[in-house]
Amino acid sequence: MRVNRTHRPRDYRLFGKTARGMNGQGAKPRTEFHRHAVPYEAVHRVAWVEDLRLPSCHPRKPGIDAAGAVKYGSSRTCRSVTRILLSRHHRRDLSTVAPGIAMAASDGIVTEVPNMYPKQIMDALLRSRPDWLTQADKYGGDVLLLEFAERIAHDCTVEDWILGTGSAEPAIAAYLDYLRCAKARFRQVKSSMGYWNTRASHSLQHDKWSVGWAGDELMPLANYLYVVKSFGAAGDCLECGAFKGSSTACLSYVCGELGMKLYCADSFAGLPSAEGHYGAGDFVGSRAEVEDNVKKCGNIESVHFIEGWYRESLRGFAEPLSVIWMDVDLQQSVIDVMENVFPNLVPGGVIFSDGVTERDMTADGRLLFTGGEPAGFCRFFQDRAVDARAMLAGPKGLVLILPRPQDTPWLRTYPHRLQYLLDRL
Repeated sequence: MRVNRTHRPRDYRLFGKTARGMNGQGAKPRTEFHRHAVPYEAVHRVAWVEDLRLPSCHPRKPGIDAAGAVKYGSSRTCRSVTRILLSRHHRRDLSTVAPGIAMAASDGIVTEVPNMYPKQIMDALLRSRPDWLTQADKYGGDVLLLEFAERIAHDCTVEDWILGTGSAEPAIAAYLDYLRCAKARFRQVKSSMGYWNTRASHSLQHDKWSVGWAGDELMPLANYLYVVKSFGAAGDCLECGAFKGSSTACLSYVCGELGMKLYCADSFAGLPSAEGHYGAGDFVGSRAEVEDNVKKCGNIESVHFIEGWYRESLRGFAEPLSVIWMDVDLQQSVIDVMENVFPNLVPGGVIFSDGVTERDMTADGRLLFTGGEPAGFCRFFQDRAVDARAMLAGPKGLVLILPRPQDTPWLRTYPHRLQYLLDRL
């Protein structure tokens, strides 16, 4: 790390070691930057941010960028940082950054922990394993050491704890039963609904098989429906894009278990227009066909169908929503949906979409104008100055979008860890 020669020497506390900011010979000043080295000034708190990025900035003025990254003047990325000392000046800043931090309290000290599990799980974790969260005696006073952060981000210690504690904690047992039943039902839908689509028309034959989203790849939605409800997001689920009804059947089951309504919006006449490799009329599934599949494989009592093109059919939609699930393929279709239902998303509500990969977003989760669904979200959010963030949530281009990150600063996705948990149920 290079600093301007006019800057005075700085002390960096390397957890017991000290490095000087001058080389002592009058040449261009340098500082030795260690991944655990931070300015030792007015330090009162230890926190941790997942996948820490340290972009270049003034070494005298550490700060936090919009993605939750702490800036200390290094251009490299540190992925295994477990301890970051933040000065008193940044106490409020840390609580407002997003995405990927969860609020947790221990011994009266509030800190942030990345989280993808229900509130009841985090409460049980704090009760059962406070040693994972705080060792303030190491630094004394008002300092919190978040040793737990390394575990919650990079391995499956939490999942092993959940699996091992389930029988002793009713809340955890109920959550695991929910996931176990959802996984079995989703797999059943995927196997029983599979048939060749005689009306396939897509240029790449992506619609030749009747099953779209189902099975394990849809389990992140089942998980987050449970999670957002546990944190108090009081709303229902809207699905846009049903195809033959495989995802509708899956979601109808979990929505029924959670006491939520599932609104299924579709033209039931295929895509409205051509875009990219999609053609007008692709992915058609009649309403009668979708309803029949949901009756056979799902819970039809939980579903309310909304038929028509989104621009007209969702106009005037007034139901509160905690989760919006979109598989609409086209840029304009995303905009048509969002213009009508985005105001219905309750605080803490989230959006899921398919068709988004890592190349469709920046490193801090802002969606790019790359075509299709990502471009639709990008246009909508930019036109309305909405600072939404996206993160990959599973396979097949599944992405979780936080339209108001300040409402859900605790929410994060770890697909490999969720799959680890599901594999052991």
